[in-house]
Amino acid sequence: MTPICVDLDHTLIKTDALHEQFIQFVKENPFKFFLLIIWLLKGRSYLKHRLEESVSLDVDSLPYNQDVINFLKEKSQVGHPIYLVSATHENIIQMITRKFEFFSGGWGTSKELNLKGKNKASFLDKEFGKQSFEYIGDCRADIPIWKISSASHLVSTSKNYRPTKELTFSKTFIHKRNQIRHYFKAMRAYQWAKNLLIFAPIILSHQYLNPVKWSQSLFGFLSFSLMASSIYLFNDLLDLESDRKHHKKRERPLASGQLSIPNGIVFLFFLISMSIYLGSFLEPAFNLILITYVFLNLAYSFKLKNIPVIDVIFLSAFYMIRLEAGSSASDIYLTQWLIMFALFIFISLGFLKRYCELLEQYNISGKVNIDGRDYSTKDLPILLTSGNVAGQISVLCFLLYLYLGGASKYYDYPKVLLINGILFFYWISTLWFKASRGKVSGDPVRYSIKDPTSIIIGFLSVISIIIAKKLSFFLSLFN
Repeated sequence: MTPICVDLDHTLIKTDALHEQFIQFVKENPFKFFLLIIWLLKGRSYLKHRLEESVSLDVDSLPYNQDVINFLKEKSQVGHPIYLVSATHENIIQMITRKFEFFSGGWGTSKELNLKGKNKASFLDKEFGKQSFEYIGDCRADIPIWKISSASHLVSTSKNYRPTKELTFSKTFIHKRNQIRHYFKAMRAYQWAKNLLIFAPIILSHQYLNPVKWSQSLFGFLSFSLMASSIYLFNDLLDLESDRKHHKKRERPLASGQLSIPNGIVFLFFLISMSIYLGSFLEPAFNLILITYVFLNLAYSFKLKNIPVIDVIFLSAFYMIRLEAGSSASDIYLTQWLIMFALFIFISLGFLKRYCELLEQYNISGKVNIDGRDYSTKDLPILLTSGNVAGQISVLCFLLYLYLGGASKYYDYPKVLLINGILFFYWISTLWFKASRGKVSGDPVRYSIKDPTSIIIGFLSVISIIIAKKLSFFLSLFN
């Protein structure tokens, strides 16, 4: 039977092993990037060898191309020897060949030889001879190999893509990646709902009809949203391994291989550039807050998200920064009462996020720990108590504001706002009840913007604020 040779990167797996190692290496210390440049100057083989010595790639968590694997299994069952031949380091190749029983062997890049393109073609020519093996590849670098193979198979991003018109392919496997929908998915635009807090100062200061304030806040919203999306993308790059072990996060574009790592990095810098450009139309204070948000997120991503309670404090701080960004963009002052109320409700949401992540993962996979987080199921009662108490403290802050904070200066009938106190109490209590029963997803914000109860409470709260401000106007309509 004819041997079948298969490439690894973007063929057997939906990603590139070298890119994966690059991310792991830089994740340990960003300044190591300069060391990579020095290694690369000594040749790609040397770079791959040093990376293999420095980081350990988890081959079990890589996103594999199931269509290719099924094809190889079928061919192996009828007697075809299957070989993995790749420019990836030989140690990784050996680990993957041991993972799948259908492989007869494999070869990869050594310290002396980069097994890619013409080098791979020469190697396979010596090993099997021309027209004596089939080959599965994905890009133009594989053209020299296809030319000497007896049958060519292609892993393509679309039915219309061909690396060369000179060749015909016996079988084409479609792996769609780097499409527009994958970029939008990576942006997590649904998370932009959090950035609606930027409009809160306009609403709470009752400047609903001020077009200048609205335009300023809109620029702030777009700038902040794009920067937040770049940070989500950055976190996804750092969390590739842990995301692939999560029952939901494994479907994210970068973790699943729908978006390649180089394209993800380029898109990240594009989002940052657009954010800075839009922010340039606003006051320097807004841009200072935006920069603070970025640096706090970097500290959170590299270290602090792994420290219990500290991570929740940072999650709440990110919400508070959004409020401050809205204040700076529209030049509207935030009262200390609003800051206290917001702080505790955001702390409650931070605890809720960790609680839901932990409970959901345990219910689905039985894991007692969150990958990449220092929490276990033993912490569930503490998270539940702390989050619920913080939420109720926010209600207390709101009620104290009504009677001690001078609400009468801003509202004609501040007692109407007692309705809001009851609504907030009901919403927080109900949210935690649902969470304890496993009915809230790992992201409480995403859940809330789709939850009918939360939407109704939000609508009623806005109505009561308007009535408290202009009750005399509404009464006059009935006279």
